[in-house]
Amino acid sequence: MIDIYEQAIREAYASCPTDVVIFDTIEIIHPNFQDLNGNETSVRLVHNTENIIAGIETTATIMPGEMVEFIACPFSLILPENKENVFPELKISIDNVSREITYHLESAVQSTDMVKLIYRPYLSTDLTKPQLKRPVEFCLRDISVSIDSVTATAYIKDFLNLPFLKEVYTVERFPGLK
Repeated sequence: MIDIYEQAIREAYASCPTDVVIFDTIEIIHPNFQDLNGNETSVRLVHNTENIIAGIETTATIMPGEMVEFIACPFSLILPENKENVFPELKISIDNVSREITYHLESAVQSTDMVKLIYRPYLSTDLTKPQLKRPVEFCLRDISVSIDSVTATAYIKDFLNLPFLKEVYTVERFPGLK
């Protein structure tokens, strides 16, 4: 996978300090997901035994730039490999799925709209922002719901047409390009 991690999390992965925990979080988004008031919502989960409150990026679809709650839920992720000629896919399995999550996923299956999954890692020493240079957004497919788990494969939408440069240079931002 392309290096999208901030320096702090790369150091944590490399040195494995005992006083720093890496929280893997996912956010599942679909237009059919609504809260009790009928507002668009998402399912936010953290691979942990306790819920966490963490900040999300200002470009987020729902509640941008705010501190949000991620619900503790056991799940496993297999992140995409960084290999040539391999289409990046993420494998996910969510165990002990609550009724709320099952309800949301069943409502999404009834629709032709895409189910989005956003992966964000956090450090226990800094929950104010994800430890990514930019959020990683996947589209879920092959979703399978059973009594005790949900499994899916996720891919990066239109991976082949992503811009090469991280920053897009426009005439508005860079008048010297005229």
